[in-house]
Amino acid sequence: MRTLAELTDQNVLGLPGTSTARPRLTARAVVRRDDGLYAVMYTGKYDIYMLPGGGVDEDECIEDALRREIAEETGCECREIVPLGLVKENRAHADYTQISCYYAVSTAGARTGNRLTPEEISNGITLRWHTLEEILRLIGDPVHEVFQRRFLQARDMAALKGYVQLQASWLNTLADFCGVRDVPELTRETLLPYLGREQADVMVLFGGSILEGGRVLAQAMRAGVAKKYVIVGGEGHTTQSLRDRMHQAFPDIHTNGLPEAEVFATWLRRQGLQADLLETASTNCGNNITNLLALLRANAIPHDTMILVQDASMQRRMDAGLRLHAPACRIINYAAYTAHFAEQDGHLTLLSDAWGMWDMERYITLLMGEIPRLRDDKSGYGPNGQGFIAHVDIPQTVEEAFHLLQIHCGGSVRHANPLYATK
Repeated sequence: MRTLAELTDQNVLGLPGTSTARPRLTARAVVRRDDGLYAVMYTGKYDIYMLPGGGVDEDECIEDALRREIAEETGCECREIVPLGLVKENRAHADYTQISCYYAVSTAGARTGNRLTPEEISNGITLRWHTLEEILRLIGDPVHEVFQRRFLQARDMAALKGYVQLQASWLNTLADFCGVRDVPELTRETLLPYLGREQADVMVLFGGSILEGGRVLAQAMRAGVAKKYVIVGGEGHTTQSLRDRMHQAFPDIHTNGLPEAEVFATWLRRQGLQADLLETASTNCGNNITNLLALLRANAIPHDTMILVQDASMQRRMDAGLRLHAPACRIINYAAYTAHFAEQDGHLTLLSDAWGMWDMERYITLLMGEIPRLRDDKSGYGPNGQGFIAHVDIPQTVEEAFHLLQIHCGGSVRHANPLYATK
């Protein structure tokens, strides 16, 4: 287990000193119920909120102690357990040391009533369920004046931050996998070792991207990385967001009813640039590709090498779609943006300077929706499923991150809108 925090009188209380007492071992958890609420224990006598957990008996392993403590304090059975880390306490003023092993626990809810000890009952301990944001506030504010309680508060806040860091790492695993970039930047110099030439035959911007995709296309056109430039997109599940954001940025660009390709092309003309071709009838990633290929063939445009630019959430699926329908084509993937998640002051934050970036919840939904689609099983889009894309190798680390987000964080999966299905 990683160390989440080492708490001492110096960094908690601003006092010198070290205890040499033998450490007490405890097992504690961030417990999430299927309805999205988290367990917190309130002690009325001391007016303090704490995460559930307690001491490990001499004859217990840590996970057995965790299951016992969670059952006693919440009445819940631990379903899945993921290690979070250790918090080490050295309370010199009390000559006391402790090592708390924290876990992330999922549960369906209480199967029995909790079983508190007489001392816990006399201290007014009660179980409460709150959102994660509420628990961060209840445990973190205000800083307690009593020394012992400051340690309890700092200990649980370190665990909650570690929990959010874990969420961020799972989301970053999905974001990195979906938002593939084969080259660090789109320049002739970076394409040369990858393609053996300085220009691709065609560069394509797909309209499912956020506004940043337009900026990427404009920069690439100025750099001359392709012989032909195409914008693809009619109307799909992201179109209205694109229209709204472009109109918000440029109120005199009237986007109502415009297909995605026209929205980007209108902005591009303001930059003094003109795409060679627009495809304005496609409604999903599948016919984005088939319509693109039909357009290129109809105009006798060679397309042995293509640069694909799509929203980072859908970049890998676009690659798989082109591999299915044009297996001989050499593809250069360049997701329209990069974005990463981080923990800041206990809160999950999305870090990106991309123009027109999704709000965090929408981006998470898009990422979560991609993994089931990329699978090559009866429910996925691969050859053994609906046959919309070529086979995609999904690393086990990505599948695990997706599973843990569903179980521990309630990550939602975007379902396909039948309105935009291929007719």
